[in-house]
Amino acid sequence: MTKHLEHVYSDGVVGVYIDGVVVHIDFGEKENSQQSAADKDNKVAIKETLRVTLPLVGFLQTVGVVQQLVGDDKFVNIVKRLQDAQFIPKGDPADSSKEKK
Repeated sequence: MTKHLEHVYSDGVVGVYIDGVVVHIDFGEKENSQQSAADKDNKVAIKETLRVTLPLVGFLQTVGVVQQLVGDDKFVNIVKRLQDAQFIPKGDPADSSKEKK
């Protein structure tokens, strides 16, 4: 019997926790996921909705895949177009994840 790929929506990563040889990644959703770039100054809390647990090796492979994607010119161009159209805020999106809780 083949297991089907499960699709889960998330607005972002809430936290990443290392526990020995496993890594837990908590994903979450905004209360109002329709928030636009124009509303970016109105901080909306993201509530945890899903935890994914990976072995440390699997997490490191995931980091490599994400780094490769972020460095791709096609990805950079897509982000720039979305920023220019004000679908996402300009600047480094990673800066928003460095806020103190």
